[in-house]
Amino acid sequence: MNHEPQLEGGPRGTAATKLFGVVSADVAMAVGAWLLCLTGLMSLFTPSTLPSAAILRLALVGTGFALYGYGRTQKQRDAQAKVGASETQMVRGLGGWLIALAVLIGVTLVSAVVQAVTDIPLIAEGKVWAAYTTPGQPAYHPGWALLLTLDWGTNLFVIVFFPVLLSLFLQRRRAFRAFTVGTLVFLVILSAMRLWQVNYVPHIPNDAQASQFWALIMTLGNATIWIPYLLKSKRARITFDQ
Repeated sequence: MNHEPQLEGGPRGTAATKLFGVVSADVAMAVGAWLLCLTGLMSLFTPSTLPSAAILRLALVGTGFALYGYGRTQKQRDAQAKVGASETQMVRGLGGWLIALAVLIGVTLVSAVVQAVTDIPLIAEGKVWAAYTTPGQPAYHPGWALLLTLDWGTNLFVIVFFPVLLSLFLQRRRAFRAFTVGTLVFLVILSAMRLWQVNYVPHIPNDAQASQFWALIMTLGNATIWIPYLLKSKRARITFDQ
């Protein structure tokens, strides 16, 4: 008796299988990459602190990651299925959602470098630090010293440490998962401290407070998504632990 092939998840396949089945891997990767680039350009050239704009950009980034991750994973599975690779072999390697994580690390690093181009001249001159942290100055407040240190220090941490993460990622080192989890937790702590200080120091514009709030939301979102993935994902464990 002949049996018709069945899709994974049941005779009719899952809803996700049906949805992505009509989109080729190449198209999914192209659209995902386009959405990520579009969102990056929007953030650079049309910055906004409106909650609606932040939600829209988060949705675009999430959709871009989902499409690109699906396309990359599907192409890898199709190629390995042709040579009869085992399930373990099919999920080993820098593919799938790991590509999305690498893109996130890279985009964050580039953003930090762009911000440093503006910050370094101000730090070198010392005028900003003196104006806000010297008692007797009109803008002085004791909370400014910690706020400026957190702001510049967070950027310095990203510039120094994220290239290390990318190196560990490309070399598939076992330490990548632990270092990335620790980095995500540390960034959440730094972001929460910055938000606390922004609300503590008086006369800071509302748009700056809103910007710090959404920065914390995005940092929490990254940690919520990527920490469980790195700890539980079979691809992550096989790629970096074996």
